[in-house]
Order: sequence, then structure tokens, then C-alpha cells
Amino acid sequence: MRQTKIEKRRLIFSDLFSKTIENDPLTLVDAGARGSLDEPWASINQKSLKIVGFEPDEKECERLNSLSVNRHCFPVALWSKEGELRINSTQASCCSSAYEPNFSLIRKYEKNNWEPRLVINSTLFKSSTLDKILGENNTYCDFLKIDTQGAEYDILKGAENRLNDDIFAVLAETWTTEVYKGQHLTGEILQLMNDKNFSLFDINIAAAWQRKNSHIIKHRGKRQIIGLDLLFFKTSSEKSWFKDHTKLIKAVALSEVYGFPDYALELIETNKDNFKEHNELFDEIVSRIIKNPHKPTKDGIYKRLKRKMNHLLGSNTKDYPSLHY
Repeated sequence: MRQTKIEKRRLIFSDLFSKTIENDPLTLVDAGARGSLDEPWASINQKSLKIVGFEPDEKECERLNSLSVNRHCFPVALWSKEGELRINSTQASCCSSAYEPNFSLIRKYEKNNWEPRLVINSTLFKSSTLDKILGENNTYCDFLKIDTQGAEYDILKGAENRLNDDIFAVLAETWTTEVYKGQHLTGEILQLMNDKNFSLFDINIAAAWQRKNSHIIKHRGKRQIIGLDLLFFKTSSEKSWFKDHTKLIKAVALSEVYGFPDYALELIETNKDNFKEHNELFDEIVSRIIKNPHKPTKDGIYKRLKRKMNHLLGSNTKDYPSLHY
């Protein structure tokens, strides 16, 4: 079985990081928690990580809760308001959505793109907002991951207080085309996040589809971009946004591990005067980040050869975590 590895010299994997945040774990909120942990979460010291998941499927929630004591999955559908939400279960469980598939549009593409979205049944689930559940459980959020097949905007609307107060990073799978009827598209999410003082730092093509055609075309050309993974970081203009030094250090570590050491250093430089008693710690972190290798993302010949060699050896090595889960 091929294993995926990641650069382990980042601050987030260090004993220094674990010791610094031992009383305030890094909190990942996972909306659409089905499945397993990917990097960087799988390699973080589990004592330094708290995972709050949301998955309407109670059996899957029970399974996730059994994996670790630091993992708490709620059998609730996250939404923009409390109540009940009808979830359309599809042929492929990963394509289930609160929105109905837009077959009048997506049938224009190849069958393998729309067939997994055939609805098997629809079920009512309890719904709530991220603001309400985290508030009731006295839980904060550092990193919010959303992969919910069209409900990303609705979940963000139900997390406006958290986006204002404590969420530093958001990774959301978004859609550029109305794959599901009535869903909000990428542009609306970009606007919402801009209004909440977040900046887009990275982007990945999550889905690209080929249109079906009755004509035989030798060279079919490019696939149309259908979905994008977007990574946002908070860009607070007020230095008081970081309420304590551990919150700042968690933001620094997240920035570095996703490939932005320049922003990590900027965060320290901008905010360290608020926590002068920890200057020695900040100096050590700055030194560590500067010494860490950070490779350019350009996919040159060396990187292609390295990837092929890793493939032959049965392993995959990443400099930075994938934006797509």
C-alpha cells in the first residue's frame, strides 16, 4: 500500500509546538468528517490536537468517536440555522448533499461525473449552526475544513461569530458551476470571506469535467473547471485579534505548514509586542522557520523525477499538505 509522507521539520510537528500549546490544543473543526484524517492532521502529536467533527450519519459518527479520545463527532447537519435539514443520499456517499443534484446541467458532462450523484433516498436530520454548537460546548476553532457538496456557504453563514472571533484558517471545497440546484457558488464564498476579513492564500482544482459529445474528437481539449478548493487565512487589521500567545503560535504553525513561511514570520513581527514576556519563545520559532526548507511550488523536472521515483518505491512525499481531501 502506498504511503503518503510530509515534510516533518515544520513547527507544527515539533516538541516545541506541543509543549507551547499543551493547555490549549490546536482545534480542527471538520464539517463533513466522514473518512480518515489526512495530512497535516494525521502527523500532529495527538495530545496537541482536538478534532470536532460533524457527520449526520450516526454510525459513521460513532466510528469516528471510537478512534481517539481527542475526537468528538456530532451527528448533526451543519447549516445556517437550527431545525431540520433534508439530506439527499447519493449512489456515492461522498456526493450526498442538502441540495438536489442539478441533472439538467450535469448530464451534459461525462457519465462518470454525474452518475455518482444519483439520489438513493432523502432523510431528515437535525440541523444546527457552528456558532451554536461550539458555544454550547465552550469550544473554539482554529482551522475549519468544509467538504459538504454545496452547503459550504450555508455553513459559513452559521459560523459568522466564530469567523469574527477565533477561526484563523478555512479550507473549503467550492463549486464554480451549479452542480446542485440552488447552491451558492465560489464567487459568493469569496465575497463572504472577504467581508469577514479573510484573504485567499491558495487554490486547487477540486473537479474538472469533460463534456459528453456524440462526435469523435481525436484531441478533446481541456476539461472545464467545476470545483475549487480554497484556503483562507485571517488578515486581522487589529492586533488585539490574537487574544493570547498560543493563538498566535497556532496561526504561525498553520501558515508555515501550508507553505507560507513569509506570512508566519509577518504574523510574529506584527503581533509579538502584545506578548513581550514570550519574546524568547518567538525568537526560537523565527529561527526554526528560517532554517526550515521551503521549496518553490513550480513543478520542474527535478520534482517530476522525484515523484516518479517515490511512486516506484511505493511512497509519496509532499512538501505541503494537499488542499483536497
